[in-house]
Amino acid sequence: MTLMRQDSRNKSARLFLALSVMICTSAYAETKWQWGYGVQSQYANFSEDKRKAEVLATKVRGTLDIEVNHSLTLSFALDHVVTHFNDSYFDGVTDNGELQITAPESTRINHATVLWENEAWLSRFGRMSFSLTDEALVSDFDDWPVEQVFDGGQFEKSFGSQSRLRYSYFNQVHRVYGSHADESLSEADIRFAALNGRRPVNQLGTHDIDFHLLELIQEDWQYLKLTSFIWHLEHQDIPQQSSQTLGFNLVYQQKPDQINYQLLMQAAYQKPINNALESNVLFYSLEAGIGLGASEFFMKQQESESRGDNWFRVPFSYTQDYYGHYWQYNAGSGGLINQAAGMRWRKRSIKLAASFHQFEQSKDHDALGNQWLLSATYRFARQHNLTLRLSLFDDKTKSPYLARDLNKLWLIYRYQI
Repeated sequence: MTLMRQDSRNKSARLFLALSVMICTSAYAETKWQWGYGVQSQYANFSEDKRKAEVLATKVRGTLDIEVNHSLTLSFALDHVVTHFNDSYFDGVTDNGELQITAPESTRINHATVLWENEAWLSRFGRMSFSLTDEALVSDFDDWPVEQVFDGGQFEKSFGSQSRLRYSYFNQVHRVYGSHADESLSEADIRFAALNGRRPVNQLGTHDIDFHLLELIQEDWQYLKLTSFIWHLEHQDIPQQSSQTLGFNLVYQQKPDQINYQLLMQAAYQKPINNALESNVLFYSLEAGIGLGASEFFMKQQESESRGDNWFRVPFSYTQDYYGHYWQYNAGSGGLINQAAGMRWRKRSIKLAASFHQFEQSKDHDALGNQWLLSATYRFARQHNLTLRLSLFDDKTKSPYLARDLNKLWLIYRYQI
């Protein structure tokens, strides 16, 4: 099994490398090479009751773009992540009994694509970041030290003035646990004996998948953008995550005078693949906002439904923007409802945001907790920005198996990332 997994994971990289070399060799006289780099440094501090954890994680990215001709471009990015205060937190890879902050050390090719495009068609192959609409269902985790990336390909056809049809297929997902999260646990891991040295499958750095996704993105209307999608996912490593999902995302925005009106609607219907006895489930999100000058005020209602022993599953999602703290543990068969209200303010290089969230289970409406989310971002000298985020979560379950009161602080500096 291990050899088969390693062979399948290396196959796409070998094919891409061979194709890249052939293209560059055959058209060397026309190629244009552009090198670059970026840095992201992130400090995180979590506190739960009397327990605390902190980490300083720095990511250095090297990039290379090769323009073979006006239609063909090759792009590469290599990420190297180093961390400090390693004894004070559990990095998601080697459990030392401390609070978890998923920030492992890692060296990985984060991006390696062949892009071909003309006026009507676009195709992309290799390793790439990918997100679906507002990232509630599929996300690239771009705020994390180690991002989530996919191996596969995309075909896109443009039509109308701004609309397009896109088909994506991915056979692997490289996750936020990084390059060292293979099938074997370190002997320093406190779980080593209990798990016979085998890493839990949900914490592997790479998962094998068959993920087909078709999107119809329509932007031909003046105030409206509509994205319709359908996916078929067969998860090879966690079959329970396999599903067929049909949904849409609608964004309506209009500014007749000095007031900006905005409505966001998203809904998805999901059918499990591997268990015909499990019920089909729904996800929906509804947000209404009004903008006055530099300020925007909004209200939001979201639900991940639960029926019987099944609940709406999003194995590739990073829901920090939706659920803040609560994404870290799964409400599971109880489902999840998030009711929120907040404001955003933006002027020139400064962005501020604050929101209050109430969480409850969708099945029986038991209260789970309340949360404040606060953030401030300052962009300076064009390519530099600094972000401060704070999450304050008040647990209402008082259960040792679910949440606890947890406060989180992040300070993130970025340069060209």
